[in-house]
Amino acid sequence: MLRYGALLTSALVLCTWLVGCGSNETTASGEWTIAEGTLELQERLHVSEGKSFYFGRIADVAVADDGQIYVADNQAAHVKVLSPDGELRDTVGTRGEGPGEFQYPLKLSVGRGDSLYVMDGTDGRVHVFSPELAFERGFSSHGDQGTPIDMMIPGRGASLDRSFLFVYSPGARAVVQEDAQMGVRPVSLDGTIGDPLLTTPPYRVTSKDLDNGGKLFLYVPFTPAPHFALGPKGRVHYAWSDSLTVTAYGSTGQPERTVRVPFESAPPVTDDEIETALADQTRGREQVRNEIPASKPAFNQFLVDGDGRYWFGRPTTNPDSTAWWVAATETKRVMTDTLSSEIRIFTIQDDRAYGATTTDGGAPALVRYRIRLDN
Repeated sequence: MLRYGALLTSALVLCTWLVGCGSNETTASGEWTIAEGTLELQERLHVSEGKSFYFGRIADVAVADDGQIYVADNQAAHVKVLSPDGELRDTVGTRGEGPGEFQYPLKLSVGRGDSLYVMDGTDGRVHVFSPELAFERGFSSHGDQGTPIDMMIPGRGASLDRSFLFVYSPGARAVVQEDAQMGVRPVSLDGTIGDPLLTTPPYRVTSKDLDNGGKLFLYVPFTPAPHFALGPKGRVHYAWSDSLTVTAYGSTGQPERTVRVPFESAPPVTDDEIETALADQTRGREQVRNEIPASKPAFNQFLVDGDGRYWFGRPTTNPDSTAWWVAATETKRVMTDTLSSEIRIFTIQDDRAYGATTTDGGAPALVRYRIRLDN
């Protein structure tokens, strides 16, 4: 796969980073246009705590067809169930290792009839709850294929559940090997893991030899990584974050199309950002520092909405902001807006985006945005 999209002309630099551009300014680059001011994310819900609850640590967010919001709180080891207005209705699960119990609820999906699926990040077990939030069954997605780090359900709203899709990581020990692979695999309702639909290189780590003969594996900040998102018709969309190049894979794992969105190079990593990223690094600090690239990745967040548009959360020259680019592949038009870099968007449903941020006091908060797009 080609990883690098064509660069825009230097006239686009200011618009790319959303500084000094007039509203609705449009810049052409080949067949694509970058349309400033044509995307607006309007905050409509901000919930950090209520009279009887608060968030510990938000790991994922999912939304039912009726607008009910599920929030995986892995510090509290349960799923909070909120009304569309943000009122706490219920909690699902509790800390433990039994049926319907979690150690580290990591991923959520809503399937047929608004059934809720919760993946535990500790043991890879998936817990299935009815729309009435009663525990129904569970199965393990963990195997010798690696560690499951993401869960997707194709065909939401279909009459029958299709296979789950899981993203497997080879784990820290393997990602320093040249032949290590990430993999997207189908998993059946009984937990049977199928052959990979697609494989990609893993995220980057480095290793340090220890005095006892072992190795210490260390994540390298600001390095490109693989991203996966489920789009319409059950397609898996894959992008490596050194460019805005996305390949869509069909249900058989065959690539169906590749889209390359032109972009200006990402900004450099500053010394202050390196110091912040390494603030809690107690061992291997200098080794990690030496591996940090000069520039940031092209994007840090990637989603696909129900109309097949690609959402890229892009770093800017201001570390406190993220430039959101929404690429409409049919019209070859990119719409942009900017949000705080504290905000992570988890899911998009119709004209709403759901995510998490922190309050001024540092408390986790759920946010919902109304999406306005001028196509």
